[in-house]
Amino acid sequence: MLRPGGELIFVEHGLAPDAGTRWWQRRFTPVWRRFTGGCHLDRDVTSLLQGAGYRLGEISAGYSAGLRWLSFTYQGTARPA
Repeated sequence: MLRPGGELIFVEHGLAPDAGTRWWQRRFTPVWRRFTGGCHLDRDVTSLLQGAGYRLGEISAGYSAGLRWLSFTYQGTARPA
């Protein structure tokens, strides 16, 4: 919940751009979710936020250190449209 005029700041695991990594993300997400409180490795973060009525601000995405299927994240801001 955001207060009126509030901004959502997020860092989320998300669907990677390359097919090989996406395959692993989809393969591991069902098990991963059970141990991480429902976290999904394979969500299309920007589409989900836009579909929920948010206007995206600055967004960056990329791999951090670690396993590729586990390390692709989106970082950014969003405001209600």
